[in-house]
Amino acid sequence: NINLAVKAVVGIASYAELVKAGGDTAKHLEYRKIAEAYAKEISDFANGKSHLPLTWDLDEDTFSLKYNFAFDKIFKLGLFSQELLEKEVDYYLQKTNTYGCPLDHRKTFGKSDWLVWTASLTDNEEKREKLLAPLYAFLKETPDRVPFTDWYDVESGKAYEFKARTTQGACFILLLSY
Repeated sequence: NINLAVKAVVGIASYAELVKAGGDTAKHLEYRKIAEAYAKEISDFANGKSHLPLTWDLDEDTFSLKYNFAFDKIFKLGLFSQELLEKEVDYYLQKTNTYGCPLDHRKTFGKSDWLVWTASLTDNEEKREKLLAPLYAFLKETPDRVPFTDWYDVESGKAYEFKARTTQGACFILLLSY
């Protein structure tokens, strides 16, 4: 899963920053170099593609939200290019339904928190608004009158099992990305 690979790379780079803060320059450089090598592998894999597929072994007809790129931006790690992030966002905009972009190509369910994380990837306000407008519509139009669910169908607006979970705090990620 490429999104989880991105999370791992950002985790390694974050660990490098922690050891740097602890004064271990040699360990910082060691772990930073590892993170940069894996980030390069992901970036190289993306070259020539319209977007990154769900996994390494699947073709370009697959996709998934790569919301874990958000932490590279928030922590200002500089592992991945803005060009790569914008390419991903552009693809998600093509896949967006009435109430948002699905998490991946297999089902029509979405997650509000991860959709907002994905919106934080772009530096383009218009693209960000295009990703978020369907979520706003979902909140106004969902047929289910339950507390803000984070898991719902992006075509019908039908809420799934999750209701009023603390994960909704993640929707504030945009406050961290400026």
